[in-house]
Amino acid sequence: MKITTKGQVTIPKPIRERYGLSPGIEVRFVERDRRVVVEKAQATDVWERYRGFMKLRTRTRQVMRRLRGPRP
Repeated sequence: MKITTKGQVTIPKPIRERYGLSPGIEVRFVERDRRVVVEKAQATDVWERYRGFMKLRTRTRQVMRRLRGPRP
């Protein structure tokens, strides 16, 4: 496998499928024992994994008003 002039490599399809590496997944390169390892990047924000979890048909502002109740 060669690195292109743009610094890109192609991850073979069987490896992408085995490890769930699909387009849009972020990876990082880590040095370990004089080797370079590619691994899935973990979200730095603990709430990042929940972004878009709830599909609401109302705007956030309306939801917050309902949760907080009437203003004093």
